[in-house]
Amino acid sequence: MPCSVVEIFPELETQDWETPIANELKNPFGAATLNKLKHFTIYQGVLYFRGSRGLLARFVGTEEAKVKIKERRTARAYDALVKPRQFAADDLVFKAAPHVMRGVFASKFAVKWEGPFLVKEANANGYYRISRLNSETTMAPINSRWLKAYHP
Repeated sequence: MPCSVVEIFPELETQDWETPIANELKNPFGAATLNKLKHFTIYQGVLYFRGSRGLLARFVGTEEAKVKIKERRTARAYDALVKPRQFAADDLVFKAAPHVMRGVFASKFAVKWEGPFLVKEANANGYYRISRLNSETTMAPINSRWLKAYHP
């Protein structure tokens, strides 16, 4: 008598734990005790947990929680690798070579950094105006990712 895998291992029905709590809160004649429901509230159709000092925390589903965890993990890994570069006026910096900025292949021995340059103007948004050491003319604004500190 042949038997399928579905018959041996029937699908386990996952119980949604939010539904009974939400139904009890919506039901004016609910049988649940006040002690069980006092930490939950429904606001605009969404279930919230009332924490200490009245802080409301929204409950998320399993899939949404997995997505949020993956986003946090990715952000943490990115932040661990990327070091913000901040320079002030009159700092000495190197500038990436043009072929590096364009992502074009150059010979093995081509220089990757040019300089040193002097930072003339530093903007809060991460762009800088730089000039050669002996020159007063400034170049076009350049992003901080194309600069690195020069240590003589």
